[in-house]
Amino acid sequence: MSNYIYLIRGIFTLTTSTLAYGLFALEGSTVQLECPYTVTDLKSLRWRRVDNNSITYSINSRINPSFSSNLQQRLNITGNQTEGEYHLSISDITKSDEGSYECSISGTSKIYTEQLTLIVEPSSVIIENVLQDDKLQGTEGIDLLITCTAIGGQPQPDLKLIISGSTVATGKQSLQHTLTKISRSHDRETLTCYAGNEEISHYSLAKSAKVYLILKPLLPIFFQKAIVIEEIVPLNVSCVSHGSRPAANFTWLIGKNKKDVTLKSYETSTFNSSTETFTVTSTLLYRVDRTYNGQYVTCEARNIVSGNVSSSKQLSIKYAPSVGVENKTFQQRDTGRKLQCNIQGNPSEYSNFKCHHKSLYGVQKRELTIGQNGILTLPEVPFELVYQDSGIYVCTVGNGILGTNGQEKQTGYGFVKIKAQPVFVKSNVKKMTVMIGKNADVNLYVLSEPKYTSIKWYRNTTLLSQSAKYSMLEKIMIVDDDFHGKVVQLDGYKLTLVINAFRIEDATFYRLLLSNGIGDVVEHIVFLEIGNFPQTPKHITVVSVEQTRLTIQWDPVIDDDFRLIYHIEHKLSISSMWIRKEIDGRDIEIGNTKLLYKLVGLQTSTYYDVRIVAENSFNKSLPSAIITAKTLSKENTENAIQSASIPMVAMGASSTIITIVAWLVVDQPNDISDTSMSAYEDLGIKDKPNVYSEL
Repeated sequence: MSNYIYLIRGIFTLTTSTLAYGLFALEGSTVQLECPYTVTDLKSLRWRRVDNNSITYSINSRINPSFSSNLQQRLNITGNQTEGEYHLSISDITKSDEGSYECSISGTSKIYTEQLTLIVEPSSVIIENVLQDDKLQGTEGIDLLITCTAIGGQPQPDLKLIISGSTVATGKQSLQHTLTKISRSHDRETLTCYAGNEEISHYSLAKSAKVYLILKPLLPIFFQKAIVIEEIVPLNVSCVSHGSRPAANFTWLIGKNKKDVTLKSYETSTFNSSTETFTVTSTLLYRVDRTYNGQYVTCEARNIVSGNVSSSKQLSIKYAPSVGVENKTFQQRDTGRKLQCNIQGNPSEYSNFKCHHKSLYGVQKRELTIGQNGILTLPEVPFELVYQDSGIYVCTVGNGILGTNGQEKQTGYGFVKIKAQPVFVKSNVKKMTVMIGKNADVNLYVLSEPKYTSIKWYRNTTLLSQSAKYSMLEKIMIVDDDFHGKVVQLDGYKLTLVINAFRIEDATFYRLLLSNGIGDVVEHIVFLEIGNFPQTPKHITVVSVEQTRLTIQWDPVIDDDFRLIYHIEHKLSISSMWIRKEIDGRDIEIGNTKLLYKLVGLQTSTYYDVRIVAENSFNKSLPSAIITAKTLSKENTENAIQSASIPMVAMGASSTIITIVAWLVVDQPNDISDTSMSAYEDLGIKDKPNVYSEL
């Protein structure tokens, strides 16, 4: 619908015959430019566009025929033309119509100018930071800035902001208003921003939004009035906080250091549709111990913008007694030796029980009674046995509360150390059997607290020292001894006298004297005797010859030593280097059964020498007689034995066959290097004068 809107602004006179006016019109409306002059038939009235090359729009009632059909249709000459009135009417006003128009009378100086200004309504009104659901988000306790802007419009649109029915701000094109430290009372409040032209009292557009606050959680509340638990029962405590938006998160702190234990909690939340807020409940499941007794557990609620709001509760924790026995060091000559047993629990009413004396490795030595005052008095024992009071003392008490170990009776222990003279343990021997030609180790086991400061080895009455013949060694180790009638393991020392290359004359008495500055010098004597020699293996024969292997047979050696072994040695007949293989005799049947050994990996058509040595725990036998055999060539299929005095023996069903691969060692030159000799010795081949010749 067309309408006429006139707004005269700034009427002014340029000359006595020139007038200027201003006219405002809404886009799309119809405006009439009225010329204040009239003309007679002798004159003409012209309308023209001054700001557009003075284009003539009309003369009297005629519209410029050169205009486009669209423009001609929108132009119309109105007024009482019989009276000489010619007004220019423009319909469906657009931006292109805006400009300065004038009417003039021909042949006169009369000119009337009218400035047509288009009122273009804004295309839209926006409120900044409004969400898709028309919510303007703010934060409780923080200023909320409201910015309203009109998009487009000419001249600049007028804006006004109305909250709860009151205009709180106005502006042109854009306005801002601040709600200072916004509170919960503004939550979900509606505000509207209007855009239009105040001078024509026309507001065509409006935008509304609802204030939607991020609300802090309210102070959390504990479900429990008091928190009393036992140490073995996990702490189960809950807090609730109302009124948060978005939902609050909880943090749990415990103890004087405020340890964060939030990971041990879980949360549930419910939404209150009437207030559009959340109620959040958090539950902490956490295992506490006695160290938290009397301390506080704190629940803190917060959401994305709020600070912490918190509540705390004191913990009362019941726990089984902790038991401790003081560590004590006594001298061997001390009398009235006493230990204090310390007990701490909640509640503090206790029942006392026995105290057990144990070795450091857990063997119980004896049971003792604790006095009601928690003092344990050690029984008096002979001076030389006082050292046996050392060890662990384990005390047991209870207060009716189960401990973390599931037991009511709790234990504690302390260490007692007795400083006494050295002691040779009962497991030390007084006689040892050794082997001629081998090193003899004389091992003695000792307890000494403090450690011995003087150690002397004697051969009969001769004091020994480190030499090529004698070596003195010591090693810390666990030893066995008899404490108060019980065999126990203890930390002690192994003292070793090594006699290198034992000879017949070394068989005699050896003494070890020790002292540590407490009590007397102690002594232990050991007699060394020589062990027996095994018999030399006999009846060595070759029972089978092949291209790369020989099968050797011999009679078993009869010996009382269960650890009887055989050394099978072979070499190239043209070489002096023996290759040795060791066979354990424990798995071989001894009796009428022959023992068989199969040498494999040999060269074809080659002479080999073979001999056997028996060895028990003490000595080696003399080597057996050497037999010589030649392996077969590839062409020869018959057995060849290089000894007329050694008959071939066929393998019987009762023979035991032992197969070991023997790798051939190439004969070495006489000037063997030290490194080569070392490797040679590792093989057990000792090219030395036979020690048995001395016997």
